[in-house]
Amino acid sequence: ALESAPDWLRAPMAFAACTGVRRGEMLALRWMDVDRANKRLYLRETKNGALRILPIPESALTVLRSLSEGKSSDPVFAGVNPAFLSVYTKRVFKRLGILDASFHTLRHTAASWMVQQGVDLYAVGQILGHKTPRMTQRYAHLSPDYMASAVGKLDGIMGNILPPTCDPASA
Repeated sequence: ALESAPDWLRAPMAFAACTGVRRGEMLALRWMDVDRANKRLYLRETKNGALRILPIPESALTVLRSLSEGKSSDPVFAGVNPAFLSVYTKRVFKRLGILDASFHTLRHTAASWMVQQGVDLYAVGQILGHKTPRMTQRYAHLSPDYMASAVGKLDGIMGNILPPTCDPASA
């Protein structure tokens, strides 16, 4: 999708897909909110109104390195108009045949990728800044292998406490 986007749109799209931040959180981000040494973002303008500290993945750091860093109070994505960001992202997706997708879809993409890589739903919810676990439940269907692995961990414990008469192998 990034190859189909205008140059000015590539960094915001990549950053959103790498971090799962909301559009408003990303556009409010200032250079002083980027702690490269500790690989953290300080999201001050969140939907829930609370400061959120987000670990920065290496892929997002690569995006940040591609931008011109201004003064510490300057926006990271200086000059990016929120309305243009939304309109042009929809156009890119439409050209690619992805209907009903928007800039916000990149947030879902980040969440989906994390779940598919085995990140537990609680951590995904914390990273996305969900107020309740119910918000994160929409991604649960993406991790059946992870869930099976989690339940499988009980086998090691149960094998040590089951009486021999309950062991199917002894029947």
